[in-house]
Amino acid sequence: MLRVISAGNASRIENRIGSPLANPYLYMASQIYAGLDGLKRSLPAAAQNDANAASLPSSLSQALDALQNDAAMATAFDPQVLAWYAQIKNQEIARYEAAQDKRDWIAREYFFRF
Repeated sequence: MLRVISAGNASRIENRIGSPLANPYLYMASQIYAGLDGLKRSLPAAAQNDANAASLPSSLSQALDALQNDAAMATAFDPQVLAWYAQIKNQEIARYEAAQDKRDWIAREYFFRF
């Protein structure tokens, strides 16, 4: 989900995984910490592979489970912050599950932000 652009002596990395609906502070903090954790543990960069996207969570529930089971993020954020975030997201999941018309719920829940 990183795009590396190199032209001559100039290079840059674009982080293309973020959602416009994400909390920018939590999103950037998690990305910075994950990068620093990878450097600290000398993790190798994954090979270029478009199929890697298939291993990402495909729902909010799966993403929340992945967050709660990630040792690096448990270290990065205070346990109270993770508990608070999980509570908010579990409430969001419950509202979605309770909605009769899922598409209408998505429009009402998220589109006003645009």
